[in-house]
Amino acid sequence: MRRSLAAMIAFAFAVACKDSTQPPLHLIENGSFETGDFTSWTTFDAAGSAGGFIVSSDTVMPTSTLVVLEPPDSTFAAITDQGGGGTHVLYQDVALPANRSAALHATIYLLNTAGDYVIAATGGLAFDGGAANQQFRVDVMNPGAGVTDVSAGVLLNVYQTQPGDPLETGYLQLTADLTPFAGQTVRIRFAEVDNQNFFHVGVDAVDVVVN
Repeated sequence: MRRSLAAMIAFAFAVACKDSTQPPLHLIENGSFETGDFTSWTTFDAAGSAGGFIVSSDTVMPTSTLVVLEPPDSTFAAITDQGGGGTHVLYQDVALPANRSAALHATIYLLNTAGDYVIAATGGLAFDGGAANQQFRVDVMNPGAGVTDVSAGVLLNVYQTQPGDPLETGYLQLTADLTPFAGQTVRIRFAEVDNQNFFHVGVDAVDVVVN
């Protein structure tokens, strides 16, 4: 029996829709640090900095000896530890496909033992030079910008601590729409600066999901 024209059109439309559906992509590699190290990530510590990001499964920091929350996603998380002032950056570059939507997901944790958060008057990430600076920020960056840039190289500021914010948090879920940057390579940057007292920043479960 010959199919009706309407049935044939409906079948062709269903096949076309099915063929055009693409599975989600997960672009961040080692987003939960389950390799036990910084495989696929890059870390940066400004000259003269004390400490930096480490990958840890412990709840007691090796340098400060302060107690922090255990990693929320599997065994490991990246977290800052220090014995003095410093500027510390953790980042990974991702190439976003054209014509598809994308979103950044990350989980963060803060334990700031200074009396408050402070953003230097310059807005920058320098820990030296005499200005108080105790902050953490998450940015979507132009990969060609300087690793500590906070001006034109920042395509999207996802999160930044502000004076008066809670000094200790549970793990917080961050989400940001990356669709406006489809077809570009972007840098996902986590940046912490401290020169007031110990400041532990945990990062875990980082992913860029493309649909």
